[in-house]
Amino acid sequence: MAAPGRSGSGYTKHMKRVLHPPCPPRRLRPRLQLDEPAFRARQCLRETANHWKDTIEAGDKGKIDKFNAGDRDKIEKAVQETLDWLFKNQFAKKDEFEAKQKVLEDVVWLILDKNVPPLSGGRSRCPCVAPLSV
Repeated sequence: MAAPGRSGSGYTKHMKRVLHPPCPPRRLRPRLQLDEPAFRARQCLRETANHWKDTIEAGDKGKIDKFNAGDRDKIEKAVQETLDWLFKNQFAKKDEFEAKQKVLEDVVWLILDKNVPPLSGGRSRCPCVAPLSV
């Protein structure tokens, strides 16, 4: 039974709008965005992790095949942990991305240094950055 002086259907629809307003359109919702340095750090970390993942999966023309199974598993584990962390922390600070990249590079380069002869160009901090002098 409707309240006195109010029509049942119109009043119910009005109260539903008042009590449960519709979600704002996507264009009006606030977006979480990264500042430019954090965005570049995230992209660099993602590219580094994917580079090493692809290198391990492809075998890199025999270089990675020379590694023992333990070293290969360590690299795969470090890459997968980095990708999982990156998926969960997409809006982290620039320093957090750089720290995670340093951890990944330390694991990978420690294994590469003992298994592969040194490269003439030096180490690359990231596939998207020029090689660093060692």
